[in-house]
Amino acid sequence: MSWSSSRVPIKWKQAEVKFIRKSGKKSYHDPSAYRPISLTSYLCKCLERIITSRLYGFVEHFKLLDKEQEGFRRFRGTQDALLRITQDIFNGFNKHEHTAALFIDIEKAYDSVWRDGLMMKLKDMGITGRMWYWIRDFLADRSAVINLSGVRGPGFSTDIGLPQGSVISPLLFSLFIADWYEKVKSEKVKFADDGTIWITGKEWQGLMDSLKDDFKEVINWANKWRLKLSIVKTEFCMFSLDTKVLDEARKYTFAIDGQTVKYNQNPKILGLTMDEKLKFDCHLEVVERKALRSLDSLRKVKETELISTGCMLQLYKALVAPILVYAAPVWQTSDCVGLDKVQRKGLSVCLGIPGTAGLEALEVEAGVKPLKLRREELALRQAAKIMTKDDGTSIKQSWDRFIESDVVERRISPYGKMNVQVADMISNTGIALHCLEKEATFSESLRPTKRKPEYWQNLGSSKNRSKAQETLSREVIGNIIESCDENTAIAFTDGSCLGNPGPCGAGACIFLPGRTEPILLKHPVTSCGSILLGELIAIKMTILQIKNKTTKTELNLTKKLHIFSDSQCAIGHLVLGWEADSHKATIKEVKTDIKM
Repeated sequence: MSWSSSRVPIKWKQAEVKFIRKSGKKSYHDPSAYRPISLTSYLCKCLERIITSRLYGFVEHFKLLDKEQEGFRRFRGTQDALLRITQDIFNGFNKHEHTAALFIDIEKAYDSVWRDGLMMKLKDMGITGRMWYWIRDFLADRSAVINLSGVRGPGFSTDIGLPQGSVISPLLFSLFIADWYEKVKSEKVKFADDGTIWITGKEWQGLMDSLKDDFKEVINWANKWRLKLSIVKTEFCMFSLDTKVLDEARKYTFAIDGQTVKYNQNPKILGLTMDEKLKFDCHLEVVERKALRSLDSLRKVKETELISTGCMLQLYKALVAPILVYAAPVWQTSDCVGLDKVQRKGLSVCLGIPGTAGLEALEVEAGVKPLKLRREELALRQAAKIMTKDDGTSIKQSWDRFIESDVVERRISPYGKMNVQVADMISNTGIALHCLEKEATFSESLRPTKRKPEYWQNLGSSKNRSKAQETLSREVIGNIIESCDENTAIAFTDGSCLGNPGPCGAGACIFLPGRTEPILLKHPVTSCGSILLGELIAIKMTILQIKNKTTKTELNLTKKLHIFSDSQCAIGHLVLGWEADSHKATIKEVKTDIKM
């Protein structure tokens, strides 16, 4: 295999471009009816995935991406972007204000990336050394060949842009546009190359002028970094409950560099069709039409193929149901009766029951949740995700501002609806989402894990330990115990499992200062779990026993806790430490050791 450098084989830099037909009614002879896809080396993609994983961890750890970027990032998605935009618009409605929004499109975004500019940005961000050199060599000297219906054309080189179909390209593109909104004063959000900026206030024309100034900054940035914005596809819209303001806004001339930005009363962003008063009627109509088209396909399958009812229901859940609930937390405040009709038709097709049957009976027979309950479930899940996010994320800041505000909602907003659902969940089930553990950040997860003690290598495994290793194990544990002072509690924890997964349990033996007899704990965990789960529960039982069930005198004597566990993984997963304020005493140190 020949190499273009010491890092990337030439074969890995070659791509084969094929064309697939887009969904739609365009003619087969219309070039715009086809979408090109780029096929690259599978072996190279494996290495790309490894490098992307390491680079992504570094990027998130040092916060190199802007917080407005919601695309191609773990624990983020389109709903975060959509909720931020729509919530701000509803906030404006409830304050008798208007919101002007601009939806920006980059022309051939991935294909237009200036590679030298990207490498310069990466170096400025601190991405240097072998990683920088590998990316440079990976992007250099790339070529492609077009394959149309089995006929291959001549090869050609690609000097700009990121490789289509590459695993690492989305992350590199996100880094390239990380400072896209650096000088924008309005609110902003990005999902990959889809950018939106908006501003809310009382005076609509001033809002439009501010939006125009921000757009000029965006254009200046694009010119500097050799990207081209598509003015033809860029749109703006005014959101207001005042019909007179909307009439005037539609006449507003938004011209940039001699080109006019068009006004769209129903802009579409990330699969959500919006309207000027955010009633979401247009979106629900689009969803209904799309779901009915998928339902027609199911009906044809039912008529032409011998397929079981169970398989039909699986097809319905995979092809139709997701369409009916996409981004539901955003638009669930609207009238969704039309979607229930689609669900009734779909279930009647799958079950082979006449469409006149009642919806509730069909849902019970099919074992499918009513759409209302499904929307509520998704909203609660989204609320839980938001509450557990880091305080520095845009969506969490947006949520906190809403919770702390005292504005009475004339029109209930997405956050308002979700907050009511969270309160209902607490009153009905006693489960409070506010008590969920915070989402682990990369700053925490990239910290060095607990290292193995020096004696680890010599103790062997409990399943095949020699007599000499058993003696050494006792000596090691004895030395550690002897080094503990009189205010240290000592605990031995263990988890057991009959099969993995299988029925598992947890146990612990605790020696407290001032107590002559040990405390023995045992508890069945679950009928289907793992040894790790049992070990985690054992450690948790130990902590709760000392914190909540020991006497005041014993707790006052206990200043440290030393846990012996046979699972390094469990110790790595568990954060140990707490303050026992109710007993006016504090456990100042919790230490863990590995015993094999």
